[in-house]
Amino acid sequence: ELRDITTTTANTPALKRRLIQRLEQCAKQAASSATQCISASQNATTYSEDIQTKEILIQDCQAVAEQIPRLVSGVKNTLARPDDPSAHFSLIEASEQFIEPGTQVAASARNLQPTVRDHAASQNLNKCSTTLTHSILELRSAAQRAREACGGNELESALDAVKNLRNVLANTKR
Repeated sequence: ELRDITTTTANTPALKRRLIQRLEQCAKQAASSATQCISASQNATTYSEDIQTKEILIQDCQAVAEQIPRLVSGVKNTLARPDDPSAHFSLIEASEQFIEPGTQVAASARNLQPTVRDHAASQNLNKCSTTLTHSILELRSAAQRAREACGGNELESALDAVKNLRNVLANTKR
């Protein structure tokens, strides 16, 4: 039992670092896949006459497009501050919030795909929605693992935020 505790304690920082790096990779891939899917969707909507499905897809694309900058920012923050628990949680949160709109875009794209008259646009939309679906599955798994590994750092992150606010307040008073 002592060996397990010692091994777990010794591996935790390295394990967390690897899990955050994996989450960074998955987040980058998901953002890239979503961008490609948005582009393919915009192209495919010009070849479809299914107005309702097109409108849903356009709305879903807008929703996911709003989440991409937050996801990219989360990755940049963890790369700039690799040992900062608040940066880790920011990336985990951004990843978790990206999953639902990303899943919606992929589903809406699959719904539009049979109505697209241009074969190349239809095939591209199908490929991009499939890639996005796989990227989101990987992102979900990586975010869950990172959250489990960094779970004890939530309090530490909150304490760091309070300390930073105190420092800002003290500097402001001067």
